[in-house]
Amino acid sequence: MSEVKSPEALLQDALNAEQGRTKQLTTELGTEREARTTAQNQAKAFENERNQEREAHTKTKNELADATKLVDELTEQLAVPAGPKVHTATLGSGATAKTYRFVVPQFYLAGKKKSIGSNLISNRLVSSNMSIVLDDLEFEEGTINMGGTAGKVYAIPASDVESITPPAAGTMTVLAGGVKFKTGKKCAEIYTTADTGEVKDTEVGDKDSGSFETNAEFWTPRISDKVLNLKSKFANGGFILVMKDGNGTMRIIGSKDHPAYRVPKEIATGKAPKDRNGATFAFVAASATPAFIYTGTVADLLTPGV
Repeated sequence: MSEVKSPEALLQDALNAEQGRTKQLTTELGTEREARTTAQNQAKAFENERNQEREAHTKTKNELADATKLVDELTEQLAVPAGPKVHTATLGSGATAKTYRFVVPQFYLAGKKKSIGSNLISNRLVSSNMSIVLDDLEFEEGTINMGGTAGKVYAIPASDVESITPPAAGTMTVLAGGVKFKTGKKCAEIYTTADTGEVKDTEVGDKDSGSFETNAEFWTPRISDKVLNLKSKFANGGFILVMKDGNGTMRIIGSKDHPAYRVPKEIATGKAPKDRNGATFAFVAASATPAFIYTGTVADLLTPGV
């Protein structure tokens, strides 16, 4: 004869059975969640792989387009005219003179075409197989030609310059708007004493390795906190300077790739009351060409970048 369980025992058996089913359902739910998470992760991984494949395809397509464009440009550059074309140029005095078309060599640097005036001598030359056609160089008597520098010096850390647009082929001039500053950055304006400033381009290098060094120098009067502070900031770092010569032509000393670095000069009180009290500033910059001309305005140099 089987044992008759009490109501309490029957209730406990039912409770135990229910707890067992709950535990089993919880385990099954956890397994289902893990499977769903694994499937989602696999889907994400697959989508990432597809995105990487799309990016690689786009990159290859763009590189192919760039290479095709480069070949077209090189083909066009190699089509040099049989002889120079005569045209009329206006001199500084307003007179005109006969000149000839000047074909500037084009260097292909690391996949991009650059003019010889691009200040990128440090890059690897891929091809420079271009002919050189020289201009006649004229000068008319009576043309105004003052030496020295005029006005103030404008200086900025090279790291604060966003870009400098290279001159067009056959020119050495950066046009107005060609110097762009980073947001909020602009040139500092430095007073210089008359007849103390100079910009000098010197040819350097051996045969087939020629380049230029541009030296800039000026003197600022009266030793002060600001003069000493400026001297200390110039001690380490690369800079780009703009100076105006006696004819009003502005020159850019230094570039993004080859900034101007300070040359050690003195801060001196002088020995006698008649001697000069102040600081000499000097800089040197390496370049593939002489320092570029800049046709922008002083206001451009003093306007913060946006």
